[in-house]
Amino acid sequence: MDWATARDWIRRNGRRPAALTIYYAVLWLATWADAHLIYWFSPLTQAAIFALAIPVGLFWARYWRARSTRIYRAVLSVSFLPFWQFAIQVPLVFSAYALAESISRLGTALAFLIGLAWAVWAVDLQTKRAAPPD
Repeated sequence: MDWATARDWIRRNGRRPAALTIYYAVLWLATWADAHLIYWFSPLTQAAIFALAIPVGLFWARYWRARSTRIYRAVLSVSFLPFWQFAIQVPLVFSAYALAESISRLGTALAFLIGLAWAVWAVDLQTKRAAPPD
């Protein structure tokens, strides 16, 4: 594969929603690492980058709503994580550390419940598929 072919492929596919979502996911992960490990950006910059999760999540939720209920619910579940990070970051812009900590703990509980709901759903699905014991 030569560079001209690669460049043309990127130009054709680089603006598709899936590619844009991957770009944002990389930016989100870098910002998350900065918010928790590096501390180069201000809380306002971090909140602005985390705020971009809202249109990304809403786009995919709207896209999958009419197509597949299962994928729609999975999109909402995965979108919870960036929404939660945005909700934590907004109080930090105003130095409301106690509120950010409360939102962080609430989000941890909600993430656990979302994961638990998916685990219960998967176990229930497998028990319905399995043949009854003789």
